[in-house]
Amino acid sequence: MTIQNDGSDSDRLAKSAFWASAAFYALVAFEFFYMASPFAAYFYAIYGPGLDVLGDSPTASWLISFFLPHIIAQTTSPFVDAHNIAGVILMALGLLGFAVGAVQIYSAKLLRKEAVEGGIYRWIRHPQYLALMVAGFGMLLLWPRFLVLFGFVTVLFVYVLLARIEERLCLRQFSGYADYMQRTGMFLPRLLETPFRTIRLLQSLFARCIAWLLAYIATLVLTVLIGLSIKSHAVNSLYAHDTQNAVYVSVGRLEKNEIKEISSIATADPIVKIALQKAGGPDARFINYLLPTELLISEIPMHIPKGARTGHSFPEDHDRNFYKIVFTLAEFGAGNTPESRDILLEALNKRPVIEVWVDRKLATVTQRYDPPKKAFYNDMPVPVF
Repeated sequence: MTIQNDGSDSDRLAKSAFWASAAFYALVAFEFFYMASPFAAYFYAIYGPGLDVLGDSPTASWLISFFLPHIIAQTTSPFVDAHNIAGVILMALGLLGFAVGAVQIYSAKLLRKEAVEGGIYRWIRHPQYLALMVAGFGMLLLWPRFLVLFGFVTVLFVYVLLARIEERLCLRQFSGYADYMQRTGMFLPRLLETPFRTIRLLQSLFARCIAWLLAYIATLVLTVLIGLSIKSHAVNSLYAHDTQNAVYVSVGRLEKNEIKEISSIATADPIVKIALQKAGGPDARFINYLLPTELLISEIPMHIPKGARTGHSFPEDHDRNFYKIVFTLAEFGAGNTPESRDILLEALNKRPVIEVWVDRKLATVTQRYDPPKKAFYNDMPVPVF
């Protein structure tokens, strides 16, 4: 893969589209890394208003929701539990593949050779783009917002467009490139790509543009439907207990009867009752996180001592008599008042209400914390499950 500096206005326009879409994808996908950095507040000062605009839109609010859990460490689904590990592996493999392709390309340039046709280029013409696609999919698994999914699909189509432009340039520059194209596939070995070459057979430029537009829209629709299906499966795989106006979610493995027992102790406390009543009227909906007292998660608006370390790893050796519940008021798009488990499916954000520590052995509340005075992420829409 090489990006040439010469070419027509259409070529330059396509390259501009590539860099614009790549920058957009990097902005939304790498939110995961910005959150963990000391500059999270500065990032959200710029990025946050955009999320707020989407969240306030009845038609676009779903874009900022997640289709796989980020906060939850363990579920009943091996597929859901493995998505973070799979994301890391795919991202690492993609970046490694990109580096290998770059070494081949720039070695050929330094040695003033013809077009690279050996190594991984023996089977496919654009292994670096393929590597970026793999890395992008890994990033999507690590930060599974629907907005990132939208960006990922867009970047895939731009990669295809840019690859075709580069091939047109290579056909003019390298005499044997046409034969090379006959032997290889664009992103997959030629035999595997056969079913995907239909659009190229269209003679009219207008027909090809319409075909690509329809393919892009169909791909977006299909991937969103898959994302919604995965989200439904993930939510139904949580260790949770739900009522009509609240869902209690355990961050790790805890049976439903245990969650119900702990939540009953907390909600029987008079101070907790008053706090929940003040938080909202009869239409108020709550997402309440249950976790060991020693576990601190920055995406849950809880009491975090100054200098304490946060993380997502569920401590298997924790004392099963001591838990805390962070009660949060769920926020939705305009007009939504879902019930029970659908609260998690439709929630866009959460607002802290009260944090309650419970001693199961004594069946009593031992500590209470008011909502933190300063939110860790400036009230931005971070993951809700």
